Amino acid sequence: KLKVGAAQGAPTIISANGATVYRISGYASSGNAVYSVHNNNSLNGNGRTNVIAEGGEASQYDSFPTIDFGSEGIECDTGIVVWTSTAAVSVQYR
Repeated sequence: KLKVGAAQGAPTIISANGATVYRISGYASSGNAVYSVHNNNSLNGNGRTNVIAEGGEASQYDSFPTIDFGSEGIECDTGIVVWTSTAAVSVQYR
């Protein structure tokens, strides 16, 4: 069964353990919003390594293109961290 983790306006640990990401979606909660999703389990400086996806949107309230990794997903053996300060991001994982 898939789980859903969300980050809005702040860096967020979605999973502190290994997981598989299947889909990433979201929207710009303010103008020029950006986000990145990492195979990591820390919010310190090293938490920005091992990027698996990133995106952005210039217009407030516009959606990001959904990133779908298919039925196999993409493995994050360390954990899942979302870095953002201006976006709402949803991550489907198992």
